[in-house]
Amino acid sequence: RWGRVSEGSGEDPFLGSAIARAMVRGYQGDLPDGKLAGNDRILSCVKHFALYGAAEAGLDYNTTDMSRIRMYNEYLPPYKAAVEEGAKFFFLKLRTWKDPNFNYRFDAIVYAACVSLGFAAFENVKYVFSYGLLTAIPRGFLSIPGHLGFSVIMGYFYGRAKICERNGDESGKNTNLVLSLVCPVLMHGFYDACLMIGKTWATLVFLVFVVVMYIVIMRLVRRESLTNEPV
Repeated sequence: RWGRVSEGSGEDPFLGSAIARAMVRGYQGDLPDGKLAGNDRILSCVKHFALYGAAEAGLDYNTTDMSRIRMYNEYLPPYKAAVEEGAKFFFLKLRTWKDPNFNYRFDAIVYAACVSLGFAAFENVKYVFSYGLLTAIPRGFLSIPGHLGFSVIMGYFYGRAKICERNGDESGKNTNLVLSLVCPVLMHGFYDACLMIGKTWATLVFLVFVVVMYIVIMRLVRRESLTNEPV
Protein backbone atom coordinates (compact mmCIF):
# COMPACT_ATOMS: atom_id res chain seq x y z
CA ARG A 1 0.00 0.00 0.00
CA TRP A 2 0.99 3.64 -0.27
CA GLY A 3 0.49 6.63 1.96
CA ARG A 4 -1.68 9.67 1.22
CA VAL A 5 1.55 11.37 0.17
CA SER A 6 0.98 9.89 -3.29
CA GLU A 7 -1.97 12.25 -3.73
CA GLY A 8 0.15 15.36 -3.34
CA SER A 9 2.14 17.44 -5.83
CA GLY A 10 5.59 16.56 -4.53
CA GLU A 11 7.85 17.82 -1.76
CA ASP A 12 8.67 21.25 -3.22
CA PRO A 13 6.49 24.01 -1.67
CA PHE A 14 7.05 26.24 -4.71
CA LEU A 15 5.84 23.55 -7.12
CA GLY A 16 2.91 22.71 -4.83
CA SER A 17 1.88 26.38 -4.75
CA ALA A 18 1.90 26.65 -8.54
CA ILE A 19 -0.03 23.40 -9.03
CA ALA A 20 -2.60 24.42 -6.40
CA ARG A 21 -3.33 27.62 -8.30
CA ALA A 22 -3.54 25.80 -11.63
CA MET A 23 -5.96 23.21 -10.20
CA VAL A 24 -8.30 25.86 -8.79
CA ARG A 25 -8.31 27.62 -12.14
CA GLY A 26 -8.84 24.36 -14.01
CA TYR A 27 -11.85 23.33 -11.94
CA GLN A 28 -13.57 26.68 -11.69
CA GLY A 29 -12.50 28.30 -14.94
CA ASP A 30 -13.01 31.99 -15.52
CA LEU A 31 -15.65 33.35 -13.17
CA PRO A 32 -17.67 36.11 -14.87
CA ASP A 33 -19.01 38.49 -12.23
CA GLY A 34 -17.64 36.13 -9.59
CA LYS A 35 -20.34 33.53 -10.36
CA LEU A 36 -19.72 29.82 -10.75
CA ALA A 37 -21.87 28.88 -13.72
CA GLY A 38 -21.82 26.37 -16.57
CA ASN A 39 -21.95 22.61 -16.84
CA ASP A 40 -18.20 22.42 -17.43
CA ARG A 41 -17.22 23.95 -14.07
CA ILE A 42 -17.15 22.69 -10.50
CA LEU A 43 -16.40 24.38 -7.21
CA SER A 44 -12.91 23.65 -5.89
CA CYS A 45 -11.74 23.45 -2.31
CA VAL A 46 -8.38 23.11 -0.59
CA LYS A 47 -8.00 19.73 1.07
CA HIS A 48 -7.04 17.79 3.14
CA PHE A 49 -6.22 18.86 6.65
CA ALA A 50 -2.79 20.47 6.76
CA LEU A 51 -0.05 17.96 7.75
CA TYR A 52 -2.45 15.07 7.18
CA GLY A 53 -0.98 11.78 5.98
CA ALA A 54 2.64 12.93 5.83
CA ALA A 55 4.29 9.57 6.44
CA GLU A 56 7.99 9.47 5.59
CA ALA A 57 8.86 7.83 2.23
CA GLY A 58 5.17 7.56 1.42
CA LEU A 59 4.69 4.44 3.55
CA ASP A 60 1.58 3.91 5.65
CA TYR A 61 2.12 3.70 9.40
CA ASN A 62 5.69 4.94 9.04
CA THR A 63 7.33 7.58 11.23
CA THR A 64 5.98 11.10 10.69
CA ASP A 65 7.46 14.55 11.28
CA MET A 66 4.69 17.01 12.17
CA SER A 67 6.94 19.73 13.59
CA ARG A 68 5.97 23.40 13.46
CA ILE A 69 9.05 24.16 11.32
CA ARG A 70 8.01 21.71 8.60
CA MET A 71 4.43 22.92 8.81
CA TYR A 72 5.37 26.55 8.04
CA ASN A 73 8.20 25.82 5.59
CA GLU A 74 6.77 22.95 3.55
CA TYR A 75 3.04 22.41 4.01
CA LEU A 76 1.46 25.83 4.35
CA PRO A 77 3.06 27.81 1.44
CA PRO A 78 0.84 26.15 -1.24
CA TYR A 79 -2.28 26.90 0.81
CA LYS A 80 -1.09 30.48 1.30
CA ALA A 81 -0.38 31.03 -2.39
CA ALA A 82 -3.68 29.50 -3.47
CA VAL A 83 -5.65 31.73 -1.11
CA GLU A 84 -3.77 35.02 -1.43
CA GLU A 85 -3.40 35.43 -5.18
CA GLY A 86 -6.78 33.87 -5.84
CA ALA A 87 -8.47 36.29 -3.46
CA LYS A 88 -6.76 39.25 -5.09
CA PHE A 89 -7.72 38.18 -8.60
CA PHE A 90 -11.28 37.34 -7.57
CA PHE A 91 -11.96 40.80 -6.15
CA LEU A 92 -10.10 42.50 -8.98
CA LYS A 93 -12.20 40.84 -11.67
CA LEU A 94 -15.44 41.00 -9.71
CA ARG A 95 -15.17 44.74 -9.17
CA THR A 96 -13.46 46.07 -12.29
CA TRP A 97 -14.00 43.88 -15.36
CA LYS A 98 -17.34 45.40 -16.39
CA ASP A 99 -16.86 48.78 -14.74
CA PRO A 100 -17.16 51.57 -17.37
CA ASN A 101 -14.27 53.37 -15.66
CA PHE A 102 -11.99 50.55 -16.78
CA ASN A 103 -11.47 52.19 -20.16
CA TYR A 104 -7.68 52.28 -20.52
CA ARG A 105 -5.17 49.43 -20.42
CA PHE A 106 -3.05 51.03 -17.69
CA ASP A 107 -6.10 51.10 -15.41
CA ALA A 108 -5.60 47.37 -14.94
CA ILE A 109 -2.25 47.94 -13.22
CA VAL A 110 -3.73 50.66 -11.01
CA TYR A 111 -6.67 48.46 -9.95
CA ALA A 112 -4.47 45.41 -9.34
CA ALA A 113 -2.08 47.50 -7.22
CA CYS A 114 -4.97 48.87 -5.14
CA VAL A 115 -6.30 45.37 -4.45
CA SER A 116 -2.86 43.99 -3.57
CA LEU A 117 -1.86 46.88 -1.32
CA GLY A 118 -5.17 46.66 0.50
CA PHE A 119 -4.53 42.98 1.09
CA ALA A 120 -0.94 43.68 2.17
CA ALA A 121 -2.09 46.35 4.64
CA PHE A 122 -4.56 43.94 6.25
CA GLU A 123 -1.90 41.22 6.39
CA ASN A 124 0.69 43.55 7.94
CA VAL A 125 -1.71 44.71 10.66
CA LYS A 126 -2.32 41.07 11.50
CA TYR A 127 1.42 40.38 11.69
CA VAL A 128 2.04 43.42 13.92
CA PHE A 129 -0.66 42.33 16.37
CA SER A 130 0.73 38.79 16.37
CA TYR A 131 4.50 39.47 16.51
CA GLY A 132 4.95 43.06 17.67
CA LEU A 133 5.57 46.49 16.17
CA LEU A 134 9.14 45.70 15.06
CA THR A 135 7.68 43.29 12.50
CA ALA A 136 6.34 46.28 10.58
CA ILE A 137 9.84 47.47 9.61
CA PRO A 138 11.04 44.49 7.51
CA ARG A 139 7.55 43.93 6.13
CA GLY A 140 7.35 47.57 5.10
CA PHE A 141 10.57 47.25 3.08
CA LEU A 142 9.94 43.77 1.67
CA SER A 143 6.34 42.58 1.94
CA ILE A 144 4.50 45.66 0.67
CA PRO A 145 6.82 46.26 -2.32
CA GLY A 146 6.66 42.53 -3.02
CA HIS A 147 2.86 42.56 -3.18
CA LEU A 148 3.05 45.66 -5.35
CA GLY A 149 5.46 43.96 -7.75
CA PHE A 150 3.25 40.88 -8.08
CA SER A 151 0.24 43.11 -8.69
CA VAL A 152 1.92 44.95 -11.56
CA ILE A 153 2.46 41.64 -13.34
CA MET A 154 -1.17 40.71 -12.65
CA GLY A 155 -2.37 44.04 -14.00
CA TYR A 156 -0.10 43.82 -17.06
CA PHE A 157 -1.80 40.66 -18.32
CA TYR A 158 -5.21 41.70 -17.00
CA GLY A 159 -5.15 44.82 -19.16
CA ARG A 160 -4.15 42.81 -22.21
CA ALA A 161 -7.03 40.45 -21.57
CA LYS A 162 -9.37 43.43 -21.75
CA ILE A 163 -7.81 44.52 -25.05
CA CYS A 164 -8.33 41.02 -26.45
CA GLU A 165 -11.99 41.10 -25.39
CA ARG A 166 -12.43 44.42 -27.21
CA ASN A 167 -10.93 42.89 -30.35
CA GLY A 168 -13.08 39.75 -30.14
CA ASP A 169 -10.08 37.53 -29.38
CA GLU A 170 -11.56 35.08 -26.88
CA SER A 171 -8.52 32.82 -26.87
CA GLY A 172 -6.17 35.73 -26.21
CA LYS A 173 -8.45 37.01 -23.46
CA ASN A 174 -8.49 33.65 -21.65
CA THR A 175 -4.73 33.18 -22.07
CA ASN A 176 -3.96 36.58 -20.57
CA LEU A 177 -6.40 36.05 -17.70
CA VAL A 178 -4.67 32.77 -16.88
CA LEU A 179 -1.27 34.46 -17.05
CA SER A 180 -2.51 37.25 -14.79
CA LEU A 181 -3.08 34.58 -12.16
CA VAL A 182 -0.28 32.10 -12.76
CA CYS A 183 2.62 34.56 -13.07
CA PRO A 184 1.98 36.34 -9.73
CA VAL A 185 1.48 32.96 -8.04
CA LEU A 186 4.82 31.66 -9.33
CA MET A 187 6.57 34.87 -8.25
CA HIS A 188 4.87 34.86 -4.85
CA GLY A 189 5.65 31.19 -4.32
CA PHE A 190 9.32 31.66 -5.22
CA TYR A 191 9.47 34.74 -2.97
CA ASP A 192 8.02 32.85 0.02
CA ALA A 193 10.06 29.70 -0.60
CA CYS A 194 13.37 31.61 -0.57
CA LEU A 195 12.44 33.27 2.72
CA MET A 196 11.28 30.05 4.38
CA ILE A 197 14.25 27.84 3.43
CA GLY A 198 16.41 29.70 5.93
CA LYS A 199 19.76 29.05 4.21
CA THR A 200 22.37 31.64 3.30
CA TRP A 201 22.21 30.84 -0.41
CA ALA A 202 18.42 31.13 -0.35
CA THR A 203 18.67 34.57 1.26
CA LEU A 204 21.11 35.69 -1.43
CA VAL A 205 18.82 34.37 -4.17
CA PHE A 206 15.93 36.20 -2.51
CA LEU A 207 17.81 39.52 -2.44
CA VAL A 208 18.82 39.20 -6.09
CA PHE A 209 15.25 38.31 -7.03
CA VAL A 210 13.84 41.34 -5.17
CA VAL A 211 16.33 43.78 -6.76
CA VAL A 212 15.74 42.42 -10.26
CA MET A 213 11.98 42.43 -9.75
CA TYR A 214 11.98 46.06 -8.60
CA ILE A 215 14.00 47.16 -11.64
CA VAL A 216 11.79 45.22 -14.07
CA ILE A 217 8.59 46.47 -12.44
CA MET A 218 9.61 50.13 -12.50
CA ARG A 219 10.58 49.92 -16.16
CA LEU A 220 7.37 48.06 -16.97
CA VAL A 221 5.18 50.65 -15.25
CA ARG A 222 6.93 53.48 -17.08
CA ARG A 223 6.59 51.75 -20.46
CA GLU A 224 2.94 50.85 -19.92
CA SER A 225 2.06 54.41 -18.91
CA LEU A 226 3.76 55.84 -22.01
CA THR A 227 2.10 53.36 -24.39
CA ASN A 228 -1.34 53.41 -22.76
CA GLU A 229 -4.36 52.82 -25.02
CA PRO A 230 -8.17 52.67 -24.70
CA VAL A 231 -9.86 49.34 -24.08
